[in-house]
Amino acid sequence: MRKPDGTILTKQTFEHEVTAADGRISGSIWYTLREDYELLPGEWSLSVLQGTKVLVEKKFKVSKPSGA
Repeated sequence: MRKPDGTILTKQTFEHEVTAADGRISGSIWYTLREDYELLPGEWSLSVLQGTKVLVEKKFKVSKPSGA
């Protein structure tokens, strides 16, 4: 993903504290596609990690709007 200033991003990370009990994570984790440069068609994923261990991952596809 290329930002308007020319910076190329291959990943973005955010610190977000969640609580876990009985093997379940409670709380909400989300990411909003707000900028045009973020709307890149393809397969993407959102992951929750503990250190370097992936605890959960959700894959999704971004596609061009119809008529574009």
